[in-house]
Amino acid sequence: MKQPAARANRLDRVLLGASLVAAVSFVAWRTGRGNGLGNDTYAMLVTWQEMVHHGRYVASRYTGYIDPLP
Repeated sequence: MKQPAARANRLDRVLLGASLVAAVSFVAWRTGRGNGLGNDTYAMLVTWQEMVHHGRYVASRYTGYIDPLP
């Protein structure tokens, strides 16, 4: 029969492992290469400034632009 302390120790290790997996997954999700993290972010900001200050739209990418992200 297992001792209560041994079961508590095992539960602590399982919870610690699950917490580490959750933390690593969260960091990987937040720092991943998703929308808005591409190489044309500055161009999108320039487009926004042009719309705000001059009231006209200037495309940040050319038509058919292929995003080079892997």
